[in-house]
Amino acid sequence: METKTQFDIFGAIGKEIQNFKQDKISIAGSENNSDARYLNRNQRTYLFSQFEMLNLIDLYYNSKFESGPTDSEGQRKLFLNICAFRADVASKMIDLDTKDFVFIPDEESSKWLSFFISKEFKYWARTNYFGELINDFVERFPKYGTVVSKKVGKEIKNVPLRNLINQQDAKDLQSASHVIEIHENMSLPEMEEYPDWNTKDLELEFGQTKTVYERYGRVPTDWFNKHSTGRVKENKDSVEALVICTLVERKNRKESEYTGTILFCEEVEERPYREAHWKRQDGRWLGIGEVENLLENQVSRNMIANLRRRALLWSSKKIFQSQVWEDNSNQKSFTYEAATGENPPSGTPFRLQVMVNNAVASHFNLKREKLGLFLKKMIVEDVYDIFKKENSKAHTLTVFGTEEGMNDLKKIFAVSEMNKRIKDWALSDTKVVPDFDAWRQSIELAYQEKSHLFVEIPDKAYDEAKSHVELVVTGEEMNTEAEITTLTTIYQSMTAQGDPRAEQILSRIMSLTGKNLEAMLGPKSAPMAVENKPAGNTIANPQLAPAGQTL
Repeated sequence: METKTQFDIFGAIGKEIQNFKQDKISIAGSENNSDARYLNRNQRTYLFSQFEMLNLIDLYYNSKFESGPTDSEGQRKLFLNICAFRADVASKMIDLDTKDFVFIPDEESSKWLSFFISKEFKYWARTNYFGELINDFVERFPKYGTVVSKKVGKEIKNVPLRNLINQQDAKDLQSASHVIEIHENMSLPEMEEYPDWNTKDLELEFGQTKTVYERYGRVPTDWFNKHSTGRVKENKDSVEALVICTLVERKNRKESEYTGTILFCEEVEERPYREAHWKRQDGRWLGIGEVENLLENQVSRNMIANLRRRALLWSSKKIFQSQVWEDNSNQKSFTYEAATGENPPSGTPFRLQVMVNNAVASHFNLKREKLGLFLKKMIVEDVYDIFKKENSKAHTLTVFGTEEGMNDLKKIFAVSEMNKRIKDWALSDTKVVPDFDAWRQSIELAYQEKSHLFVEIPDKAYDEAKSHVELVVTGEEMNTEAEITTLTTIYQSMTAQGDPRAEQILSRIMSLTGKNLEAMLGPKSAPMAVENKPAGNTIANPQLAPAGQTL
């Protein structure tokens, strides 16, 4: 009788971690190829280990040798770091901030809802230190070549790559056969903060901690139904599941055996990770960052520095070799003077310097777009959802006089107040027709003197905002520079013809630069024409207040 193989989640996780640390994947190379880095001496192929590369990046970024600080003779070795500086320059060149995230309405009717969302989102981002999270991504992106975010409840976290165990040759984390995130040194109180975790079988004394493993991957359906509170009703052999557990390794003469405790198990449709890569290489998941890009240069630079210290090279030869590796490092990482802020060498032709500046800007703009698109997707699909839930209840929003859009908002409030007075008059028993122009002037003057306004945001006002609002981070959706140039040409032409609509074009140009014309110059003072209205005057088509505004 054929017996069914029993699935062992602890053995599977243990084996996946062991293979990740020990196995290498083949990227390139052949029998006749002996020049590429990381060639195996026997097979002459480029073998890559994600585990070893991340360790090497941390060592080199912190100016540490793999073999230790001393050479075979016991003398201290010099580490002349050329990697960290260039990774930091790249971070500076691709820097993003919360101010770069602008909500733009898809249609005119969403203008004020977009305005309120942008205002509240910037405040929410500051209070939740979202800017610090972005800075963390910016710093790590060129260093490691890959950044990974994760949505955890009401938080977005930056996942350290050293805590990830994944299929090394996967295209992305969503399609990888497995993804394991390691949470080291978790105490029992920390685990008990997750109410769905089953911690009753854990034997932990006060002060003791355990490493917890969070695994995403397929498991047999019958095993899942046995260990999960939910059951898979569909007729399928396996299910994509999240399994959280502890792991205990017992070594014997042949191989390790694993046991542990399952804390949580559930079916998942999508893994909670998002990723961006500095530069990609087919055949491996981990991107190529600036530290890895300069590994050979770093080895050669250290070799020259230590040989120079021991006086084993002629002076002219030393200087020539140092310059060659320094120039090559700048070429590979685009860290010319235009990127570092240094003055170009004396005698550099102006046109040549302009070409270099453009090349540097184009290189880092591409990297910035990669990070920007990653952050955009993270904000639209993850962060905005958290922000929306926290601001879904009815609340009052305060808009101050120095903020952009304040003058336009005052006009809207004045119209709303005017409509309210007209309605009250129409429903009253009085037969006297009031002076509507006097009302309007009085109301507008009162609002112009206000230093702030209160806007009542009703329940769930932002629920439908996502379908009306776009998030522009990198200029990918809109060529801002080209649009400003076009609008400027139109504005100059309309001004020359005395077209009064030119001011609207100027206002649009200012908005594309992140400024508000009236916020900078104040409202345009112009006398309001007052017409003598005959008795029996009626009001036709009075403007209504915007949706979501109450007074």
